[in-house]
Amino acid sequence: MNKYGKKWADDTNLVSIELWCYKNKLSVDVGGLGAAGHLKNAIQMLFPEIDPQGRRVYIWHPWMDRRIQSWCDEKFVTWWGPAASAKSTDAAMIALVDWYADPSNTTTIICSTTLKMLRRRIFAEVVRFHKTLCRLNQQQPPGSYKRSADSFLFDPDQDEDDRSERAGIFGFAIQQGDKKKAKDDIIGQHNRRVRIIIDEAQHPDMEVAFD
Repeated sequence: MNKYGKKWADDTNLVSIELWCYKNKLSVDVGGLGAAGHLKNAIQMLFPEIDPQGRRVYIWHPWMDRRIQSWCDEKFVTWWGPAASAKSTDAAMIALVDWYADPSNTTTIICSTTLKMLRRRIFAEVVRFHKTLCRLNQQQPPGSYKRSADSFLFDPDQDEDDRSERAGIFGFAIQQGDKKKAKDDIIGQHNRRVRIIIDEAQHPDMEVAFD
């Protein structure tokens, strides 16, 4: 099978192709769509707007195109908007599918104010989308959700480099406990791909996530 100027095995999953092209930023110049184009394709393949039972999964909107483009083009991005403008939902969708692109080499940190708010905002949406994908697909997506630790961990049985303690999506409640420890925990995250997403960044207590 030939796609995007490359030859793939005939049984290669189409989502896997999009995720590989996204991860490797396959540009238009070499036959790709650019990172943003491939990320959009992967999201739309994984999460249809309506599932077979008629339930809404994820409705695409123009702001998501801009948010994906900014995620792919910039090292630091700030999203401003009113309540109910899908900021948390879109951040969760991007964070989850970005992690699916290379789960054993990606550490994603999602910071919120309190544990209660962490479980209501972006991290809650990550959990919802992951569970939705498990329901929609016969094949289990990567990651094992640990509610007690507010994290998704890459399956260590599949991880030959033993990155199971650092490869994953981790929720941090900045106001819970020692802020210095929270800061040190964030700084101490190392992997080939590291992402930090800060919810309610304007809150004074969230400044430790920026240091």
